[in-house]
Amino acid sequence: MSEAELHVIRARLTGGMLNKARRGELALRLPAGFVRKTDGKVDLDPDKEVQSAIRKFFEVFRRNGSVLGAVRRFSEEKLLFPTRMHAGPDAGELVWRTLTVSRAAQVLHNPCYAGAYAYGRRQTVRRVTVGRAPVRIVASSLEADWNQRLRDLRDAEDDYLRRQAVEIAVIDDKMQERIRQLSSNFADV
Repeated sequence: MSEAELHVIRARLTGGMLNKARRGELALRLPAGFVRKTDGKVDLDPDKEVQSAIRKFFEVFRRNGSVLGAVRRFSEEKLLFPTRMHAGPDAGELVWRTLTVSRAAQVLHNPCYAGAYAYGRRQTVRRVTVGRAPVRIVASSLEADWNQRLRDLRDAEDDYLRRQAVEIAVIDDKMQERIRQLSSNFADV
C-alpha cells in the first residue's frame, strides 16, 4: 500500500468518526458511575454504592463550594471514591480509591455527569520540526468549541447549569480569556 493510500484511509476513518460524533452516536469512554447497556444506551451504574459516592461528592461540593473542601471532607470521613480502570490487566474494573484534588476536578469538569454528550474537549496537533522527532501537543478546548452537546434528560439541564456555575466559580474571567486565546492560537502551534 502506498503512503498516499494510507493517508486517504486515515482521513476517511477520521471523517466517519467525526460524523458519528456529530450525531451523538460515537461511544466515548464513560466515567465511574455510568455503564453502557447492551443496546448502546448509557445508564447509571446499578451499584448503589457507586451512585451514593458520586451523589455524596456533588452534595459535599455544593455545600463547601470548593474542590479542596470536598476532598478534605472525604478524607476526614475516610470515604473512598470509585474510579474505572481504562488500561492494564484490570481494564473496565471499578476500583475504590482515596479522592484526590485532581480526581475531584476531573469529575467536576466532566460533562457526562451533567447529562451532556461532548466530543472534542481536547485537540491533538502534531508538530514537526526539522531535525527532531514529531511532537504531539494536546490542549483542552472551551465548551463553545466542542463539536456536539446533547442533553437527553430534562432534569439533566439543571445539573448542566449547576456545573456551568461551578466552572465559572472555579475559573475566573481572566483565566477564561487566557484559555480562549490559547485555544484560538492552538492551530498555529
